[in-house]
Amino acid sequence: TNEQFKTFVNAGGYTNADYWKGLDFIRDDRQLSWQEAMDEFVDQTGRNGPLTWKDGTYPQGQGRYPVSGVSWFEAMAYARFSGKSLPTLYHWLTASCMEESTVIVSYSNFDLGGTAAAGSYTGMGHTGLYDMAGNVKEWCFNTAGDSGSQHFIMGGSYEQQTYHFTSVEVRSPWNRPPVNGFRCVKYSGDIHSFAEGLLAPVRIRSSNERDFAISKPCSDEEYSLILRQFKYDQLPLDANVVSIDDSEPLWKEEKITFKAAYARERVTAFLFLPETVAPPYQVVVYWPDNRALEARPFAGLGQRDFTEMILQSGRALMFPVYQGTYERSYGQYLDWFKEPYATEDWIIQVCQDMRRSIDYLVTRDDIDEERIAYYGVGVGGILGPMALAVEDRFKTGILVGGGLPNDAGVSAITPAIDPLHHAPRVKVPVLMINGKEDPLAVSQRPMYDFLVGIPDEDKRYKVSPEGSPLNSNGEDIRKWLDHYLGRVKLKP
Repeated sequence: TNEQFKTFVNAGGYTNADYWKGLDFIRDDRQLSWQEAMDEFVDQTGRNGPLTWKDGTYPQGQGRYPVSGVSWFEAMAYARFSGKSLPTLYHWLTASCMEESTVIVSYSNFDLGGTAAAGSYTGMGHTGLYDMAGNVKEWCFNTAGDSGSQHFIMGGSYEQQTYHFTSVEVRSPWNRPPVNGFRCVKYSGDIHSFAEGLLAPVRIRSSNERDFAISKPCSDEEYSLILRQFKYDQLPLDANVVSIDDSEPLWKEEKITFKAAYARERVTAFLFLPETVAPPYQVVVYWPDNRALEARPFAGLGQRDFTEMILQSGRALMFPVYQGTYERSYGQYLDWFKEPYATEDWIIQVCQDMRRSIDYLVTRDDIDEERIAYYGVGVGGILGPMALAVEDRFKTGILVGGGLPNDAGVSAITPAIDPLHHAPRVKVPVLMINGKEDPLAVSQRPMYDFLVGIPDEDKRYKVSPEGSPLNSNGEDIRKWLDHYLGRVKLKP
């Protein structure tokens, strides 16, 4: 916490070289002296301390908040000062209980409002540790690969999507954005004597990672077979407007149900209509990120940090309760490895829910069926090419935080739901927004490059700066919708 790190600062943490012995201060291929390194580790006023501090101390009232804005070197120095260590990647992964992520992230700090006091969010796994998910990222001891230029930092932060809890991230040891923190570990013995191999560099590229240089989308003949799996009978919707809520000053909320495309289920969807615009409304259909799998029931404007901007732009927002989300949740994640075809069936059903939502929208006189856009965030960004390829009523698409699957899950993903095969078949304009902290070269850019069916002038790839939340791109999204759907007309 801040107050714990303050004891290190007050004890001469930045002036006692003993805490920093053996640390290799190499930057831009140049060996820095210890003093040169200390000159890098300053707060907002130029005094030694975390980036988020001023005048050598933390913000008032935030003593119990996690220290943030620290480099790997500073975390290592504090760990030595306290008689502890930074956890190895293996210890951190074991303690994090990622297999229990569905429960943990629901009660963890993934709130764009900022950090929270340590332990104030109750999310924990069976090891009993708070804040392993969200709040601040946590440095680990190990380097990624043999170069020593990157170290593991785990858990995700308050400004990221929940899937970052189960993602492996690496950063330069000099990296000090406000989301970087750490926790310490105390081993029961000398780790060098009983498990020195755990301290070794860790190679993060696995043998089953996809090589996009040689990956090829399927043929048109094969793709026609994939498309058949997404077809469904055009049965009557039997739609009902269950309730209308006009308590919000800027929009009206309608809760709607209609028949699903599968089994004998019904889909619930929420249609938010802007009060400042006269119909017929332009409408944006939303495919949410993984938080929708963990939250239930649907209440108010879901995922407001990403959706409110659509209504503020004067457009309607269609937010279906997709199969497996909110009150339709399975209660657990499907295992891509053990149940690849069950997962395929599920994703196809989600896609059919989206398409049935459009079936409903085009029946309404107050919706402009020629101006419907797709908007996917997180998993909705990853699977966006599939949505845009199988549904031809979208006029444009916005993919936030997307990219081609590139981790161990590639070996389990089936062709029908692999965005690699859908991306070249997308024909409508696409805006793709990603964070600098997400894997650029190996995931995002290849997805963009596979959008070969879109003229260059009708697609755009934007990378947000490090530490900039993805929902900060609202103005870019509004301008994109203005350009491809047309400006909305405000009520007189």
